[in-house]
Amino acid sequence: MFVCCGIPFSVVEHPFFIEMFKKACPSYTLPSRDILSGIMLSHLAVKIEDKIDTIFKNTTNLTLVDLLIYK
Repeated sequence: MFVCCGIPFSVVEHPFFIEMFKKACPSYTLPSRDILSGIMLSHLAVKIEDKIDTIFKNTTNLTLVDLLIYK
């Protein structure tokens, strides 16, 4: 969510964000921004790389297209 929406990792340390999670799920402990942007982001990147590798291994006649979208 943070990466896709362009939300800075420091948001997890904002009092309003912390309070929202305490109300939504009191037993959950939010990670620090360092953990979120370091270890957790690295693990997610590895999972994505594994999915891409699986797709490439199981696909034949694959064509890659670069699409430029102007806003």
